[in-house]
Amino acid sequence: MARWSRRANWVRAVRFSVAAAVAATSLAVASIADAGVDFAADSQDWNGLAGLLTAANGIDVELDTAGELDFSRLDRHSIVVLLGPDAAPTAENIVQLKAFIDSGGRLIVADDFRSGRQWAGPFGIDWLDQPGQSSRGYDNNRDLPIVRITADPRSTATARSWHGPQSKYTPAEFLGHNIKDGVVLNHPAALRSAVAATTAVWGVFDGIGGGSWLIEAGRGRGRVLAVADSSLLINQMISRLYDNRQFAANLLRYYCVENRSCKVTLIANLRSARGTFSASTDDRPTWRSGLDWLSTLLAELAELLRGPLVAPALLAMVLLMVGLPVLRRARTAQALLPPRAETPRQTSALAQKLQAWLREPMADYRKPAQLLANQLERLLERVEPSFAADRAQLAAAPQRRSGSWRRDDGLVDGLVRGGRWSQQAGQRLRQVLNDLRLLAQDHAPMVSRQQFGQLAAEVEWAESLLRHTVQHTPTGPSLQVLNSTVISPMDDRPLHSGDP
Repeated sequence: MARWSRRANWVRAVRFSVAAAVAATSLAVASIADAGVDFAADSQDWNGLAGLLTAANGIDVELDTAGELDFSRLDRHSIVVLLGPDAAPTAENIVQLKAFIDSGGRLIVADDFRSGRQWAGPFGIDWLDQPGQSSRGYDNNRDLPIVRITADPRSTATARSWHGPQSKYTPAEFLGHNIKDGVVLNHPAALRSAVAATTAVWGVFDGIGGGSWLIEAGRGRGRVLAVADSSLLINQMISRLYDNRQFAANLLRYYCVENRSCKVTLIANLRSARGTFSASTDDRPTWRSGLDWLSTLLAELAELLRGPLVAPALLAMVLLMVGLPVLRRARTAQALLPPRAETPRQTSALAQKLQAWLREPMADYRKPAQLLANQLERLLERVEPSFAADRAQLAAAPQRRSGSWRRDDGLVDGLVRGGRWSQQAGQRLRQVLNDLRLLAQDHAPMVSRQQFGQLAAEVEWAESLLRHTVQHTPTGPSLQVLNSTVISPMDDRPLHSGDP
């Protein structure tokens, strides 16, 4: 085991840099010699993580970094990444870790020959005392194996039995999204599944010795994902290799859940763990389960909807509250990043009754559209007081709209110019507002349930975007403050532009 010491890890990384230079990707030797501690969050050196933090900002993932694991600061929605942990867990740490996973927590352990095995071992994932080898190596270097994400039928079936958020994509499809040639590892370890009934293998080595490089385990309502390489996420690996950059994005988003802002806690070189995990109440966005919003909607329902329009209005409300499956607007191009995992769909007696109304081929959705528009209007009003745009600037918006619609259009423009939203997010929100306005007109045409379902899905997205913006808007009125606190929009922007 001495050959796999920390000093050996440093030497291995230097060897990788030399191999990359031979492959016509030059690297300044001085930057290697001057590189500081491994996995420094703000470091631009070859072994730093500045590139990973930049990538996270581009895919709507809030990436927090820490040096220790505090279980008291976690809840059942938390996502934790342990990158090359130095410290092994104590017996009490294991008790708290199991409680965290049982409640629904998510843990990703990326390590080669340090203490990662002790953190993932209790969940049926073992580290072998051997390096992982592949039949292909980067620049024909066997120490830089090229691997792929795969899945056997048993693993896929095992994953379906796990509790928690489900997605229309299998785990292998999600983790392997848009990866063309394979992921390059840097002197990885080899893993094995110790408990086949609760683990799934998503990546194997096809070289001498076998073993796996990517294994996931399910326990209670939570998951543990093990990656057999701690250097996979450093600047050197994701800046030079397109597929590695894509895999890093897939990995960060893997446990994100739709309609909830995604926060990942990254702990590199873990020094210690402390605290007691305490399961908390559901902190999902209140638009799905909040009684206050339900009361408000019912009051508006009584005011706005009368007679034969009550059924369509209730349908519109339930589409947002219980999450009836709806068809989303088709995309014109394949997104670079995979979609987030969908939240579990709840089916109640009321929902089943309301689904019967969907059998009507066409309906008048004018009043439901007005109801949904009012909901977005209230959220926009919560954004506007904190936005430092001059009133005259809003009033100067194009005259193609009037009243609150013109104000909303100007507000969206200002948020895009202020750096809070991307152009794509702004255009998409304008389209949602415009569609609602057209459908709410007195002489609006009848639309099909599929068309209204698509619009309701877009309203759901718009509400998530606005709530995310309200939660992260600084309290001060300074536009400079807004520009320095750019929030990654909830859209599908690529992680990069152009070829790698």
